[in-house]
Amino acid sequence: MRLRPIQELALLGFCATAALHVASAQETIHYASVSGRVSDPTGAAVEGAQVTARHTETNMSSTTHADREGRFRFPYLRVGPHQVKVRQAGFAEVARSVTLTVGAAFEIPFSLTVESKETSIIVLGEADILESARSQVAGTVSRVEVSTMPLNGRNFLDLALLIPGVSPTNTGSNQLFAETSAVPGQGISVGSQRNFSNSFIVDGLSANDDAAGLSGLFYGLDVVQEFQVITSGGQAELGRALGGYINMVTKSGTNTLHADVYAYLRNQRLNGANPLSNAKLPSTQAQYGASVGGPIKRDRTFYFSNFERRELNQSGLITIAPASLAAINARLAAVGYQGPQISTGLYPNPVHNTTFWPRWTTSSARGISSAYGTASTTSPVETRAVRAL
Repeated sequence: MRLRPIQELALLGFCATAALHVASAQETIHYASVSGRVSDPTGAAVEGAQVTARHTETNMSSTTHADREGRFRFPYLRVGPHQVKVRQAGFAEVARSVTLTVGAAFEIPFSLTVESKETSIIVLGEADILESARSQVAGTVSRVEVSTMPLNGRNFLDLALLIPGVSPTNTGSNQLFAETSAVPGQGISVGSQRNFSNSFIVDGLSANDDAAGLSGLFYGLDVVQEFQVITSGGQAELGRALGGYINMVTKSGTNTLHADVYAYLRNQRLNGANPLSNAKLPSTQAQYGASVGGPIKRDRTFYFSNFERRELNQSGLITIAPASLAAINARLAAVGYQGPQISTGLYPNPVHNTTFWPRWTTSSARGISSAYGTASTTSPVETRAVRAL
């Protein structure tokens, strides 16, 4: 059936409108929202009050006005510290500081007082805000916890294990990455569900490696700004998963130039003896990197970049009886196996990872950002790489 030109235009307009609504709904995942009610000393609504939310690290501001019921709402605010300010003629100006977390929906009421000469009220402290707009069960790892939490190997997926109800799928394994995945990491179980039932979201976009049940992106821990795990009752915008939702927001530059250089070292001299060989297996690990972020143009365009390298030089131990070893190699030779023969004792198993993540962001109504990540893993067995835009 062939559509008429006017029908084609109508269908195109419908698809564009639907896509716009879907994109707007999806943005609530990695942004935060703030709503509230403005009232006078008697509790009556203050219609038309000007409400401004300013991201203090970038000076990006959003302004709205209270409706006739005194209510206001900012649906898309960046994660991080904000100052919310209310102004209305005849009343003293009120300002309140609040730190927004990924996916949060905060309700903040404002009560105005009658204006006197040069009167303004600024609340400097941050009181705990109850998120009553959503019923989902979630845990958030803040930026401070991400930067100070000691993690062996600095895999950002290990942050999920800090949330109640989350556990690794194989607690007895020392495997560095799944056989079918190009990114390091082990599967995680949320609420006793399979690791393939989870959904990974990075900056509001799906980042799933369905073959391995892991995130399809890999970058240094220093890239993560906030990390959220939704274990039950996720909002409709998330969808897709039966288990949990792992929602991550990556860092962006601010008006302040900031740089970090770090290095973490391990050596077998500090390890215990292997219970099978009664000796310390050769093992060294060097993990180092650098991050830098700042303004390209103050209050408007920002950049952030991270480079990280991990050199894990480890050894394994194989213990097979000599008679069994000879039988195994004989059988492999009989079937035409072209690989190396099986041996016992120590064997080297080094794994090297390199990640690079540059990003730039502009401060507009909702912000425009672009990022390109690249990661590679090399070992004697194989070489793996993953890239993402």
